[in-house]
Amino acid sequence: TEDVKLALDAELLNVRSTTLIEDRVLTARRLLAKITHDGVTMTGDANVDSVPVNATWTQSFGVGSKQSKIDARLNLMNKNLRAFGVVLPDGTLSGSTPARMDITLRRGSPPKFSLVSNLVGASMRVPALSWSKGKQTKGRFSIEGSLGQRVDVGALSFKAPGLEAVGTLDLNTN
Repeated sequence: TEDVKLALDAELLNVRSTTLIEDRVLTARRLLAKITHDGVTMTGDANVDSVPVNATWTQSFGVGSKQSKIDARLNLMNKNLRAFGVVLPDGTLSGSTPARMDITLRRGSPPKFSLVSNLVGASMRVPALSWSKGKQTKGRFSIEGSLGQRVDVGALSFKAPGLEAVGTLDLNTN
């Protein structure tokens, strides 16, 4: 009945999954979960393979609740990019810049993602264009698309003083 209220708090310890993210290992020492009549939220620090992330997963209950969302914070740096198979030419990126990644999970559809960073904390160089950006110089990097057996990058943009690029990315192996 409407008089019954649900409010549960849980602490999950030593979490490990090889199935939540295809071909990746998710681990966390401690995650906090809150379950109410409105939905469930899980939050905490975790690692996806060797990449540290701070994330919150939210799933609403009720009619029309066919999707859940992940809001993650991570650092873009060479080591973390390489863990996901992104290898930049030597000297292109040094340092680390915070980024926010939002993922929408909808049953029966590939997950949709967006990632945004202001690029502060990372220095960048593109020698072929005689271009560079210092660590404290702001910029904007954003990428969005869908994840699945085939990653689809529908929008990609980069902007920093002296260099701007907009496009899409085809990661098809053919």
